[in-house]
Amino acid sequence: MQGIYPVPYGLDARLSLVDLRDVAAAAVRVLTEAGHVGATYELAGPQPLSQTEVADLLAAALGRPVRAERVAWDTWEADARQRGMSDDAMATLLAMFRYYDSLVEAPSTEEAPKPSEAKDTPPPPPADPAADMLKRAVRLLAETKGEAWVNKGSVWHMIKRLDPTFDPKDHGHANFADLVRAMEAVVEIKKGETDHMLRVR
Repeated sequence: MQGIYPVPYGLDARLSLVDLRDVAAAAVRVLTEAGHVGATYELAGPQPLSQTEVADLLAAALGRPVRAERVAWDTWEADARQRGMSDDAMATLLAMFRYYDSLVEAPSTEEAPKPSEAKDTPPPPPADPAADMLKRAVRLLAETKGEAWVNKGSVWHMIKRLDPTFDPKDHGHANFADLVRAMEAVVEIKKGETDHMLRVR
């Protein structure tokens, strides 16, 4: 007997999963101990996993085969609606699924340039992983909240969810605020009531 692990986004999307028991343990400490007012804590799994790798872990835990299988969004939505999920919750999750899909690099359909063409084509600019991560996090939050401007602290929280190992110092910045200031070509910045607000350019 083979189990199916249904996934409403690309199976190659790598996500860091957090055990809900760890979330509960952290919540207990924050709610029962002093010194946590206004604090933000990042909870993340040990490493980002593809959905195929998640299925493999489920198979190992269950002792029987489990296969990850992509399901269409309308199929997922119909099932979620049948289980009583609200429209707002479904819209939020579908926005996240669209973003997770964007993490999976689509196969290129372009033909390799001929040697003569390659000489005349300037090389593409080097990729900036920090700028790409910042842009992805801002876009996901904007889609989820339905607003273009998002809180800077929430963006940092989203980045750590997407990649728990992300560290601004690895990209030449002293901290996240310094990284954001250096990325004005990628995001717009304005002052909010309690924190700076960001929007993708």
